[in-house]
Amino acid sequence: MLPIFGGLLIIPPLLTLFTGPHRIFGVPLDTAYLFTVWGLLIFGAAATSWLMPRADIVPRDDDMQGEL
Repeated sequence: MLPIFGGLLIIPPLLTLFTGPHRIFGVPLDTAYLFTVWGLLIFGAAATSWLMPRADIVPRDDDMQGEL
């Protein structure tokens, strides 16, 4: 869902809402918006991967090699 949500946030109709003469610390508002969305997507991916359950690691049984 995160890539879909990110894609929806940067489609041109929504992005054009942030065009104009406004600036944040000298950076145009649309550029600040894109970098904010980008940073939030990175944070969301990191948080999602941190919260996902760990996969159980099953030890290999070397005794069964060669037996098919």
